[in-house]
Amino acid sequence: MESPPPTASGVAQSQPLDARVLANVVRSYEGETLQVSECGSPVYHGKGRLEFSTGFAYMGDFCRGRMHGIGRMEWQSGVVYEGDFTHNEITGNGTYQWPNGSSYAGQVQGGKRHGRGVFLTGDLGVTQQPKALADDESVEPKPPQLFGYHSLEEEEETVDPGVEGEGCDPFTLVTAQSNARYDGEWVCGLPHGYGELVFDAARQIRYEGQFVAGKREGQGHMYYSDGSVFVGDWKDDVKCGHGVMTWMIPGDEEDSGPIPIERYDGEWLDDCQQGFGRHVWLRSGLSTAPSREKNWYEGEFRDGLRDGNGVFFYANGARYEGEWRANVKDGYGLFFYENGRVFVGLFRQDRSVEGCYATAETALKPAETMSELTAAAVSPLPSASPSIAGIMLFINNLLPMTGDLAAREKAQKAVEHAALRINTDLRALYRGCVKEMRRASVPGASTPEPEDIGTLLEVFECRQLLSQCGFYFTNGQLESFLQSVRRAQRASALACAASQEIASHFQQNLPLENCSRSSGDLLNRLEVVPSHQLLLFREFVELLVRIAHWRATTAEIDDTRESEEPTSSLAEAFTSLYERMIRGRQEAQRDTSTSWLTLLRTQLLGKTLRLVFEKHHDRLLRLYTNCSTSPSLRQSSGVQKELEDDDGSSEQADNRLEAAVSIRSLLVMLRNDASKESPVFTATFHVRDALHALNRAFTVSTPSLDVGQSHEESLDEGPDAFFPGMELAFSEFLDAIAVVLYRKQQMTVETSDQSLETEAKPSQELPLYALVDHFLQTMAM
Repeated sequence: MESPPPTASGVAQSQPLDARVLANVVRSYEGETLQVSECGSPVYHGKGRLEFSTGFAYMGDFCRGRMHGIGRMEWQSGVVYEGDFTHNEITGNGTYQWPNGSSYAGQVQGGKRHGRGVFLTGDLGVTQQPKALADDESVEPKPPQLFGYHSLEEEEETVDPGVEGEGCDPFTLVTAQSNARYDGEWVCGLPHGYGELVFDAARQIRYEGQFVAGKREGQGHMYYSDGSVFVGDWKDDVKCGHGVMTWMIPGDEEDSGPIPIERYDGEWLDDCQQGFGRHVWLRSGLSTAPSREKNWYEGEFRDGLRDGNGVFFYANGARYEGEWRANVKDGYGLFFYENGRVFVGLFRQDRSVEGCYATAETALKPAETMSELTAAAVSPLPSASPSIAGIMLFINNLLPMTGDLAAREKAQKAVEHAALRINTDLRALYRGCVKEMRRASVPGASTPEPEDIGTLLEVFECRQLLSQCGFYFTNGQLESFLQSVRRAQRASALACAASQEIASHFQQNLPLENCSRSSGDLLNRLEVVPSHQLLLFREFVELLVRIAHWRATTAEIDDTRESEEPTSSLAEAFTSLYERMIRGRQEAQRDTSTSWLTLLRTQLLGKTLRLVFEKHHDRLLRLYTNCSTSPSLRQSSGVQKELEDDDGSSEQADNRLEAAVSIRSLLVMLRNDASKESPVFTATFHVRDALHALNRAFTVSTPSLDVGQSHEESLDEGPDAFFPGMELAFSEFLDAIAVVLYRKQQMTVETSDQSLETEAKPSQELPLYALVDHFLQTMAM
């Protein structure tokens, strides 16, 4: 008798299985045996073939009466397993083959696929894992339905032909063009864990992600035949949770890939958009070219349709905010035209049926006069009729504070006439800025300008334009003006709603609330510029009016102009501002002199720096939040000492542990949280240097109305004692970091250039966006 093959110690020490115990289930055995003292007859041991009475057979290794080692099992149905056996169980690594061509290769346990493995369906359908072997090893595998998916086109369940599962309608089956393939983790015979499931390789339909008990559940990517992609949460084999769906169409040329046409980012339930989400139409009309300005919606969905409260943004700058039912405007809402007029009232089936218009004129009228405007029902939304200047200017709070309505109306008309006189020039300036900024944003482009430059100015581009004209504002300062513009328009609409006694329907500022629900960068995820970052032409003109009013009321101009009638002063201040902007822009184009402040502001206004800020948005937001906490300020003794030494007085300095982010808390953060390898403050760059740089950069720069003093002269004065306590908005916080890093580099380069005692090469100057990017990557979080 040959010696037994090597076996695991557990098998060698276990009780042998007497062949007589298997007499009722075994038809025959051919192979090696071993006589053991525990049994009266030899037991199966070594190589052998065992045929069971039910018809299936085993060929392979035996150990002390049991199937153990490498073997092959064949069922009468044609199913074959080859691989590891342990203690009469199919456990280890092996392969299954089914008569229809299906196969599995990987880890198994107790007869079930368990661990890592690859399953490939056959031509005749999908088969399931074999059932765990019973004591008599006689139960054969059964072929139920697996790996179905919902088609985007027909919402039908796709499986291999000829296979019907429990609860499946055979008439809704779609024949696959190629075999399905699953490569991933298994538990107890079902996909469980991470895996890739290719439903149809020929049509490139596949899923990559998490599975639970054979169903897609958790995070996953689903790729459809037309190129559409879903990335997000799954539960019980359907989209459920948060996800992003991008719908595609085939490209025009053979070598071009699918073209995205729509995208949804939001909540899902049972394979439908449900809850809050954003849906954007990436292409306009039948065009396959990307559109810069797009129609998009953000708000509530139900059963895949816009339903509830939401805002629809039109590509031309108009928007509707209010109630929706089954994809149409239905209920109370506000429709904001691009020229500024607002319809306030009731909608039914996408049509306005009752309400009135809020305009710049109605903002001046008392409530009893406005109520007369609601007497008649309103026809379906027409084009808003323009005012004298073609746009609405909601400047009621800038007009003379008098009870004389006629005087206020006269002042309003004066500003509108002033805007009308330069309307053509203003539009040319606005459109020219759009073209210039967009062309500059595509360096090295083969065409003079991008294919679709858009028509709406972005806020940061307006800031660049104002800077070119000699008017520099920080992000926070410009945001303050813009908020005033938008609040005035909304206040007029709410006053109109109050006159109709429907103001209770407009308590929510939907765009503002939805903005706070943003998770990440909308520009990258949805390819849309958020509405608060766009500046309509109407808003651009009113912004200039408000800047002119601010400039006229804050500057010391008593000795620089003759007294004017109050009804014409705002109009003349606006005209003067525009003329000064044009002169300032022409002077800037001729001026070739540069200072560190000019170079800094040029880079601060660049789009590349904005992209770096967006890249590190989450980290910057955490830094901003940390700066607003008092513990960080308690550690500011070193910074505070430098500030006191610099201004010579500790009594005037603001020592409050305020919750808001201030210049002081920013400097503390830069000192404490910068990496030790790259500290911000060094022997050659101190806190006071950063403070002076911030004071220069954050001082609003406008052409002086005093002909005897230049603005540069006023900037040479140091910061006052209250400057360290100045509160910073988030956008100003970002600019402040960039200012300090830029000034540090400038001073380092200047020191290196002036040094004659060292042979070291001057430090290489990096662009501002590279400085900020490197700093944020090395920050100790």
